[in-house]
Amino acid sequence: MEQKNTNTTLVIVIGIISIASLILSWTAYNRTGPDLEVMVTEQVEEAYRNTETTVTDGAQAIERETEELIDDTVLLAARAEARAELLAIETRVEAGAGLDEIQADLNAVEADLDQAYANAERAANQEWNDLQTNFQNMESSLRTNTAEALEFIGGAISLLEEDVRYDEDY
Repeated sequence: MEQKNTNTTLVIVIGIISIASLILSWTAYNRTGPDLEVMVTEQVEEAYRNTETTVTDGAQAIERETEELIDDTVLLAARAEARAELLAIETRVEAGAGLDEIQADLNAVEADLDQAYANAERAANQEWNDLQTNFQNMESSLRTNTAEALEFIGGAISLLEEDVRYDEDY
């Protein structure tokens, strides 16, 4: 019976030592590294912030591109309308229409284009400067009643025609 008692005591001592070693190892693990739960929480929060930033940036980019597309469409429509009006003015100049009436129509076309180019990008603004110069040349040549007026009107028409597409081009 002593042997059984010794074995039981030995098992109890080994069990106590095992439990004590588990407690010591768990304590040592928690002291040496960060808590796993905290680390996982931080990574999830960082991933959420990155996703939120990416979605916000993407939405802003889409909004900017949409606004630019709308501005470009408005500009192209204004250019097509100005081209049509200049063709009509050119015909009236060839027919010998009155100077005041033609200048009023040219001023209206120029004002419409000025409004359309107000939201345009840098390259379009350079184009607008070229068109304004052409309008000034048209007005001065109309005042002096020179044949260059038709040339300047044709030049403005060709400047406005550059980006306008027609159905037969597709």
